Amino acid sequence: ELDLPLVYTYHTRYADYSHYAEPLPKESVREFIDSWLGQFMSNCHHVVVPSESIKQMLVEKYRVAKDVSVVPTGIDLDKFSDINHEETRRELGWSDDKTYLVSIGRLAKEKSFDILIKSFAKVDRDDLMLVIIGSGDEKENLEELAAELGVADRVIFTGLIPFGEVPRYLSASDLFVFASVTETQGLVTLEAMACGLPVVAVDASGTREAVDDGSSILTDHDVDAMAAGIEKMLSCEDLGPYKRAARKRAESFGLLRQGEAMIEVYEKAREAHAAKRKVLTPSEDHKDRWKEFIQIFGI
Repeated sequence: ELDLPLVYTYHTRYADYSHYAEPLPKESVREFIDSWLGQFMSNCHHVVVPSESIKQMLVEKYRVAKDVSVVPTGIDLDKFSDINHEETRRELGWSDDKTYLVSIGRLAKEKSFDILIKSFAKVDRDDLMLVIIGSGDEKENLEELAAELGVADRVIFTGLIPFGEVPRYLSASDLFVFASVTETQGLVTLEAMACGLPVVAVDASGTREAVDDGSSILTDHDVDAMAAGIEKMLSCEDLGPYKRAARKRAESFGLLRQGEAMIEVYEKAREAHAAKRKVLTPSEDHKDRWKEFIQIFGI
């Protein structure tokens, strides 16, 4: 209505959440979401994505490449700096003779916390503790799983905690572990790295762009593979190089650098708007597709 440049930020793989639309057919919901997003982008002058993986996904799905920029969400590094490891452990009541693995996320099926707990249970070390920060519909099922595997006394579910407290939990931990395959950037992984935590995670979109070889071990989305990755990392005599590499990697995602990148995005959007160029050409069969979806969903 205002004839202004429109920038769309694609930071969520919406189709991966199609199972929440039950009892509607999952595949039809995925197609509907993809069609809807395509139609929306036909009104946009530029698209921002947080990682190369997501950009490649848009290229493959929508054949859009020219007006897409990769700009990760910036990290406020100051919030994750200068937190005393030993002092914070004492404040949280954590034992000095335990090794704490930490993970963060919504407790939902697509986050694969079941894979993480099973992997943790396979690691043959009684001194290990797993701290899971977050809440969600799967919490009860995950607690039952931990009990079935005999590790309920070594898995801590904190529930939701204030964001300001997250850096303290991360800084008190020894290793960040992550099994999700639906991330667009791996923001929580970067926050952990900003606290100097080495990473063992599933090799998936978003996460693989956040880490590098010096700071992490990436594994297949498999219980045995992830357990082996955790054991390999913990077997290192000195995690110091991994910790320093993690912090250095996180520093490249600072707020100022990403803010400057967004200024460039807005300039590109202004140029596209002036040239009357949109990210996508509207689909000619859009109305017909919507009629099909209305019939499928019984609306």
